[in-house]
Amino acid sequence: MWRQRPYLRRAVLALLGFVAGLWLIGCGASARYTLNEQVGAQPTLPPPDPSLIPVIDVVSGKGWTEGKRPDPIAGTSVNAFARDLEHPRWLYVLPNGDVLVAETNGPVRPDDNTSTTI
Repeated sequence: MWRQRPYLRRAVLALLGFVAGLWLIGCGASARYTLNEQVGAQPTLPPPDPSLIPVIDVVSGKGWTEGKRPDPIAGTSVNAFARDLEHPRWLYVLPNGDVLVAETNGPVRPDDNTSTTI
């Protein structure tokens, strides 16, 4: 099909280039407010900013330091029931109170971001 209609191939490649350009335009927002301005009962909210592709920052998790735990709200408590989980993904509480944790862990990646598998 491509050999019979080379103009079609050029049109498809041009469309893909246009879509890729739009995608790149949508990537590039940064934080406008400090953390203290964004938390609490009356956080500062940015004005709506419609974009083709929303920007999402994924936060890296960190564990509790030894001997410390988060401060719970009044009437609740916080206790660790599992430690040394590498990549917990899902929690499921059984009717008897047992908690199942599904972990996921990808293969070790080389430092130079190259791969020999396809």
